[in-house]
Amino acid sequence: MRRAHLADDITQAVFIILARRAGAVPGEYLPAWLLRTTRYCVRDALKMQARREHHERQAAATRPAASPSSEWDVQQISECLDPAIARLRVKERNAIAMRFLESKSTAEVAAAMGITNDAAQKIIARSLVKLRRILISRGVTVTSVATLAQVLREFSGTGASQAMAETISAAATGGRAAVAPTSIAEGASRMMVQSKAIWIGVAIGLAALAGMAGWTLIQFAATPAVPSVAAAAAAQPFDSPFIELVGCRIKQRLKLDLATNAPLPSVTLNENQYFQIEWNDSPPNAPNVAAYDLSVFPARADIADPQAMMWRVTGIQPDVHTLHYGEAPQKLLPAGAATSAKPLGAGDYRIQLVARSIDAVGQESVQTSTLPFKVVPYGSMQISMMDLQTGQTFPAFSVLQDFNRGAERLDVLGFQNPVTAPAISFADEDGRPMETTQEQLGDTVYYHPVFPRPIEPGAPMMFNVVVTQPPQIENSDHTFTYQTDTTPLPPWPMRVIHVFRLPPGASVVSTDPPNTPQRIVDGQVQIYVEKIVPPNGLNTLTIRYKLAGSNAQ
Repeated sequence: MRRAHLADDITQAVFIILARRAGAVPGEYLPAWLLRTTRYCVRDALKMQARREHHERQAAATRPAASPSSEWDVQQISECLDPAIARLRVKERNAIAMRFLESKSTAEVAAAMGITNDAAQKIIARSLVKLRRILISRGVTVTSVATLAQVLREFSGTGASQAMAETISAAATGGRAAVAPTSIAEGASRMMVQSKAIWIGVAIGLAALAGMAGWTLIQFAATPAVPSVAAAAAAQPFDSPFIELVGCRIKQRLKLDLATNAPLPSVTLNENQYFQIEWNDSPPNAPNVAAYDLSVFPARADIADPQAMMWRVTGIQPDVHTLHYGEAPQKLLPAGAATSAKPLGAGDYRIQLVARSIDAVGQESVQTSTLPFKVVPYGSMQISMMDLQTGQTFPAFSVLQDFNRGAERLDVLGFQNPVTAPAISFADEDGRPMETTQEQLGDTVYYHPVFPRPIEPGAPMMFNVVVTQPPQIENSDHTFTYQTDTTPLPPWPMRVIHVFRLPPGASVVSTDPPNTPQRIVDGQVQIYVEKIVPPNGLNTLTIRYKLAGSNAQ
């Protein structure tokens, strides 16, 4: 409130209600109850003020017309905080109240709520994101979550003066109190009683809307997407013979051969990756190929049944020999057509490629190649690629894949790393930056990146992070050692993939485990590790290498 006297009246009214209902305050945390009660008092006070004065508030008349500054952002946000906070859930209001209005640490919030520090930090981060979205939907400029957190911190430490406390005490015990606070308290009390019926109606309405929105988003998320060129380029720091990424997905190839009649062996793919279908361009009648037809269907389905098709494209022009699963081909004959691709969940499938040819006398012939393949659940996956460097810090790029295992939409993640290896940036699979909050506890930094679009329950969840690694230090024997440890949290295992590229000219002295796969590409050694690590298991890799010209053994 911008009028000090009105703010005093509202504060008195809130504590009058508290004093009168001390024994009936709900079991939720007190600051959350105070926030909700304050909202009703503010609403009633403004209604009384409008009837009495019939003019706009003083701040609206003196609002600066110049470009908004950070000070104006704070002032603008503060006006809408009460109704916005009221839209948060009880535990979210509790977390916001304790962390910012009471200036408690994350550890103190966790202790008060009976949860872990990381869980408390997630609730705080998620609440800030949600609060910011509510404010933006009301037309309030909120430049970042950090700005909102700063505004909330500015409200901490406020309280009633001694004179105000005496007035509140007198009113609560039946003594004389100011008419305005008492009237506000009575009006707000009535609104609080009425709100019980209002909230039931709102809850039912929100449930219906959530069901519709959830269906739409699930369908959108399930449709195979082609990551943008920019995202594909940003997702892989260097070319590797071991792995190729498109966005945050591993490119997995399905190759068909029209030059042979022999059955093709089945291949196994991981769910929710980038499936690229390729076929050879030199069948015996290649010069006469008029078009290709491609079909993907469950292994036991009837290929003649259009309802059983996962994806079908007809009339592919003869110069096309590669398609991404779900891609909308640009080169189709006038009679060609493509159906919408269905998600390839875990299961057995077949791909059938038909080449339609016309010889010199106009005789049509057909060649077919069929490839069986299996799609398996990928679970949790971490893919890391880094250029090891000596004498300076260096970036390490990681992709994390999982899916939303909860029953609610997910918009905030938890990520932690040692303070010696801070995160530089987070981005979703389309290359869009993810706004992030962070907090350091001891020697660990806890990050909470926010998805630009919430992840629906059961939908794939992918993002990449770049962290700074400390420089490699030379050992006494003139070698360098790099060690990495990966420990998945329970209850799920994790597929771990690491690709390390040594400095130009460097060579491997030893690895632990021994015989770790390695290849030389453009004069640089690349080392590859892939392993399924059980929950609470430990995957350790140690690389010992020497620089070019070193005499180390």
